[in-house]
Amino acid sequence: MSTTSAWRVDEGGCPGPTITDIVVRAQRPREPPLTGVERTPSSSTLEDRVSDGRPAGPVSIPIPQPSGGHVKFKKGETVIYPQHGACIVQGTQKKTMFGETKEYLVLRSVIGERTRSVPLDKTEDVGVRPPVSADELEDLVSVLSKPDPRVPSNWSRRFKNHQEKLKSGDVYQVAEVVRNLAARNRDAALSAAERTMYERARINLVSEIAPALKVSTEAAEQYLDDALAKGVLRPPKDSPEAKKGA
Repeated sequence: MSTTSAWRVDEGGCPGPTITDIVVRAQRPREPPLTGVERTPSSSTLEDRVSDGRPAGPVSIPIPQPSGGHVKFKKGETVIYPQHGACIVQGTQKKTMFGETKEYLVLRSVIGERTRSVPLDKTEDVGVRPPVSADELEDLVSVLSKPDPRVPSNWSRRFKNHQEKLKSGDVYQVAEVVRNLAARNRDAALSAAERTMYERARINLVSEIAPALKVSTEAAEQYLDDALAKGVLRPPKDSPEAKKGA
């Protein structure tokens, strides 16, 4: 064997592995996957933990199993699925798609009662989460009642910005979309696309307010309108509505 084929030198001048090394590594038996709940951090993680003053020993990490492992959601509980609002967990179901079998979380939307399925290992990625608590609604009202929000005047930029907020699934960003479009609708008629977005965002927000307050959909809508009336939908001081309220 020639020197070139037996020993490779990389661009930085450092010798790389030989072909023999590569073959030997490939023939080594692979270690079985971890099935417990303990993992030893890598050297970089250990350094980070030591620098933070935390113990450098093994870290207990729950490892979901392919079947019968840790399930995050319980049947019958309410969760929020971004862009679809509040949903009720129906359970889990195994499905085969594109030749791959996975376990799916089955949800039924509160408004419209449509059934939706999300891969169980992707629920966090797509933003499935618990609804806000009653205590957090005070912060939500603060967002909704802001009087003069700054919104891009360019339609395409504004629409894209609002789309990203809705996709995030964050309740406060959804509230911003509702507030901003309510303000636009106050000053000028919304386009058909923004009107649809506004109605969808309102539905999603109402579906989250209702379980937090444990009230009906109608009561949650009134709660939303009252919050908007404190800010962007507050009547002008010289209007009959404002004088009546005074």
